[in-house]
Amino acid sequence: METEYEKCMAGKPFVGSRDPRIVEMTLRAKRLLAQFNAADYGDTERRMALLRELLGHVGTPVHVDVDFHCEYGKNIYIGNKVIINMNCTFVDNLASILATTC
Repeated sequence: METEYEKCMAGKPFVGSRDPRIVEMTLRAKRLLAQFNAADYGDTERRMALLRELLGHVGTPVHVDVDFHCEYGKNIYIGNKVIINMNCTFVDNLASILATTC
């Protein structure tokens, strides 16, 4: 029987609250997002460090405005010369990604 995490990674419907691995990924992302959104806006070094810890990849130069939100973060890859404006939400669970690309 597939775990909820395995279903998620396969792009199948899943219930994240039933799988400790998914719960931990979500908690990690929410904690990092809270730090990022609360960080001093002028402290670009700290803000970029948090983004690099949260996301799968962050190019240069990149600016992400607050409030920024996502589900897991690690599925988000940002290239070079990117600006993400204020109040942006990325839905980055694999099931959502596959549903939008199929």
